[in-house]
Amino acid sequence: MARSHWLPSKRNVEKYWPLLLAVIVALIAFFAGWNLSSINQIKDILSSVINISSILIGFLGAMMSVLAAVAGHRVLKRIKNNNATELLRSYFSQSVGSGFVVAIGSTIMNLFVECKDDYARWLLIGWMFFVTYFLASAYRIMIVMGDILKTIVDDDTNESANMLTRVKGNATKVIPGGHRTNE
Repeated sequence: MARSHWLPSKRNVEKYWPLLLAVIVALIAFFAGWNLSSINQIKDILSSVINISSILIGFLGAMMSVLAAVAGHRVLKRIKNNNATELLRSYFSQSVGSGFVVAIGSTIMNLFVECKDDYARWLLIGWMFFVTYFLASAYRIMIVMGDILKTIVDDDTNESANMLTRVKGNATKVIPGGHRTNE
């Protein structure tokens, strides 16, 4: 079935959906007229967001280490050959970068919790944009990394099965009396 020209490609959807979702959330906050002082328990929310973003940044760092550990694998060579290395790197940097913005921004926002002016409103809208973008981009890279690791495991499982088949095909069997025969 042919894809319509007006439909975005799968890669573009994957690439831009975190940004689109963040814009939608920021627009909702803008049109709803939300302000820092209008959100109950905002200090607790900011503290939780700092903790969650720190944990996710650490998890993303661990995922990069896993990727580096399997750097010579055939699957990663295919990624490189398909010019997707830069895209993968940008997914990581967007997620980690926005995570740092969220953690630092949440800390700074604690200073403005009692403010009721337009600055506090714009701070909240920007913060909601970055929180949404960070969570969505972290989710995106986790899905992509899950797909990569699944492909690596499947590839290794197939390789092991092929090796086992070759070994079984060349196996020898010991028959009573100590004689060997090829199966």
